[in-house]
Amino acid sequence: MRSEVQNNLDDPNGTYLDSDFLDPKIQTVYERFTSELTGTNSQYDIDVVDVSNLPPGTPNLASYQIVGQPLYQLVNPTRIDWKPAGLADAYYQLLEGPKDVNPDLIPQNYMVCWEFRKYIVWLSAATINVDLRIRGEYDPNALTQDDSLLTLHPRIGYAVACQVSSDVAKTRGNASWKKDYGDDADNAMDFIGTQLVKSTQGIIRRAGRQTGRSGGFVGPNSMPQ
Repeated sequence: MRSEVQNNLDDPNGTYLDSDFLDPKIQTVYERFTSELTGTNSQYDIDVVDVSNLPPGTPNLASYQIVGQPLYQLVNPTRIDWKPAGLADAYYQLLEGPKDVNPDLIPQNYMVCWEFRKYIVWLSAATINVDLRIRGEYDPNALTQDDSLLTLHPRIGYAVACQVSSDVAKTRGNASWKKDYGDDADNAMDFIGTQLVKSTQGIIRRAGRQTGRSGGFVGPNSMPQ
């Protein structure tokens, strides 16, 4: 994407449009476009992340939601499954939640429920090590390399490159390039937004909270996956 911006602005060798100058601008525009696309209500930001061997009595997942940890990009969990640590994936069971308030329970050798409060996942205590599988909305990966994977949409890279080109042209006082690339970015984002909206049409979304068994571990495939 960096090279596309450089070519757009007639600086293919990166004489002044080097990585130090462009990369922060690319990341900012990417994050902005990500926020704009949340209104499409599509599932472009849905992911599933596993947390393995959670120690007994762990009250929440805060330590797993910090920078560098597997849940750092978690925005809104929609489903959590659990199983005793080390067992095959077939043993995952749906964990009840999100609850409005986690009840105060005596820890058992199984998990009961979860709550999402102040962007932290809170758990009912268990006396055993467990594995969790967290499905939900996640922020996209940061663009740390020129070839970093863009996961929002196949054309999002083009839209970002055009918008960054427009922003740089504005800074450089080139009104023509600012308008041309800005229009291209707007058209690309309109196209992406329309496609994402269409992708959600006809999808049945169930209202209400998820519920699952809370009477202990009952074996493989006891809940629908």
